[in-house]
Amino acid sequence: MEPDDWIALGTGIAGLATGAGAIFYAHRSVGVARESEATARKVARVALEQEHDRLFPPQPDSLPARTTDRQQLFVTLRMPRTYTARVLVDDGSGGLRQVRGLMTLRANEDVQVVVEHMPPDRAEMLTRAVVLKLWPPLDGGWTCECGRESADEHGGGAWPEHWLWRAPVTRRAKPAVH
Repeated sequence: MEPDDWIALGTGIAGLATGAGAIFYAHRSVGVARESEATARKVARVALEQEHDRLFPPQPDSLPARTTDRQQLFVTLRMPRTYTARVLVDDGSGGLRQVRGLMTLRANEDVQVVVEHMPPDRAEMLTRAVVLKLWPPLDGGWTCECGRESADEHGGGAWPEHWLWRAPVTRRAKPAVH
C-alpha cells in the first residue's frame, strides 16, 4: 500500500469511529429525552393532584342537626366555593340514603337540608353522618383539571363522585322553630 492509501484508510476508520460515536450519543440523547418527558409528566400529575386536594372543601368535626316544629331534622351546609352536590345520609343501616338530588351549593351561602323525619315519640335521631357527593359546579365558575369525572359527563349523575365529603351529625340541645 502506498502512503496515500494508508492515510485514506486511517481517515476512513476515523470517520467510522466518529460516526459510531455520534450514533451512540444520539441514541443516548433520545433515551435521556424520553426519561425527561416521563419525569415532566409525573411532576405535572402531582401538581394536578395537589390542586385537586386543595379544591376539596374542609370537613367539620361535626355537623349540628336541629328539628323544626314540623318534626323534621335538618342540617345547615355551607361551602367555601360553589359545588354541584348530591346529599346522602348514613343512618346506620349499612348503606347511604339519598335525601337531596343534584343541587348547587353556592359559595358561602347557608343551605338547610332535611335529613330525617323525627316523629314526636322518638327522641333519638337515626342519622349518623351527612355525606356529600361533590363535583365542580355545572354552571361553571371553576373547574378541577385532575381528569376525574364531572357531574355533566353523565347528565348530572356522575359516578363515582369527584370528591366524597362526610361529616358526623350531632343533635343540638334546643330545637329551632321554623
